[in-house]
Amino acid sequence: QDSIMNLFYNEINREFKNFESYKTELTNAFKHYKFYFPDSTIPKVTTFYSNFEQKVLDIDDRLAIGLEMFLGKENKLIKLLPNTYPQYIKNKMDRQFLTANVMYGFLTNRFYEPLGNDLISNMISTGKIIYLLKAMMPEINENILFSYTKSEEKWCLNNENNIWKHIVDQELLYSKNTKIISNFIAEGPS
Repeated sequence: QDSIMNLFYNEINREFKNFESYKTELTNAFKHYKFYFPDSTIPKVTTFYSNFEQKVLDIDDRLAIGLEMFLGKENKLIKLLPNTYPQYIKNKMDRQFLTANVMYGFLTNRFYEPLGNDLISNMISTGKIIYLLKAMMPEINENILFSYTKSEEKWCLNNENNIWKHIVDQELLYSKNTKIISNFIAEGPS
């Protein structure tokens, strides 16, 4: 009966009235998954309103997608979200990232294995998930895998040398500082 929840629920139903293209993308990704992991079970996919808590919820044989997380940064309701949702988060609330985010969440839940508590270990563990994601979605543009715009991807590629130089010069590779690790691994404004 909550008016705000009803507002978002109605917006989700309006924006995702036709979910067929996403079903097709997910079906194709799970075909690749089944090819690489033939003994695995494909989860039943459903959607829900998570109240901005979860993009993906993977429990047992079910995979639920929090659709409000993909309404798009230009959506009137997303624009009204408070500052607790900074612009860089709103920018990534785009439907173009839906399938890749769902598969990333699914693969992370099933396969993420921490190798240690330093930056390099976290980079390798996360890289393994990205590697699997690429195998599940070989046709997708790489910027979509990272929830980047084309210009953000271009910036990363153009500055790759500088980023690695900074990591090496500051001796960060084996840092166990969670803030430093988060700056390189977690979703953030830069």
